[in-house]
Amino acid sequence: RDRSVSRGLGDVYKRQASGLVMVLTLFFSKKSQHVTETELSLASQHEGEERFGSTFISRSLVRATLVLNTMWTGLIPVRMQKAIDHLEEELLNVRAGKASPNALNGVMVDYFGSQVPISGAASVTVPDAKTILIQPWDKNMLRAIEKAIIDSNIGLTPSNNGEQIRLTIPPLTEERRKELVKQVRAEAETARISLRNARRDAVEAFKKAQKEGMPEDESKDGETQSQKLLEKFSKTLDEALSKKEKEIMTV
Repeated sequence: RDRSVSRGLGDVYKRQASGLVMVLTLFFSKKSQHVTETELSLASQHEGEERFGSTFISRSLVRATLVLNTMWTGLIPVRMQKAIDHLEEELLNVRAGKASPNALNGVMVDYFGSQVPISGAASVTVPDAKTILIQPWDKNMLRAIEKAIIDSNIGLTPSNNGEQIRLTIPPLTEERRKELVKQVRAEAETARISLRNARRDAVEAFKKAQKEGMPEDESKDGETQSQKLLEKFSKTLDEALSKKEKEIMTV
């Protein structure tokens, strides 16, 4: 029977459940029991005459394996990466006194009945560190784009010469630079909290898995790896924040 259990688990492991099923395993125990019973049934059919009945121990072992797999094939690293991606996106939207097409992020314009970003209706270029040029593909869009920029309250005044729109980036005062630094630090702290929450959820999942049959050493190793992931992504966060702060404070 022990050999049958081992062979059945090996077969189950080779046919790992899809990402969605594995995520559900973390949070919905009834669902995971159903998945386990289904996997065990498939294993018994694959073994032919060697039937492998579903038991509490076997279900627990399979569930523990699925939880461990989930941690490192998707859930935790993905959650942490999403927090970093969101932070980087927010940092791009913070003007540091230099011209960038990102200054127009979120500014939408009506383009033949559809709301699109300005880059979807015009060419947006940066000829120098203080200027953004907008060249509409259709000159009839000039006024619509100009109005969209004014209504967006992004702090830039468009200059329309009938051919293109020019945006001049005003210099930042020392006080404004300090305000922006506080803003990006707040964004970074939000991302840092998301990273910590991901680690906390991972640790709790491993502790739960241990109660359901995962060996203690594997559970502890999972917690250690969760901490290492937190440290890795926290370093990435700190580097992104430091780079943005330097950009803001550079005159």
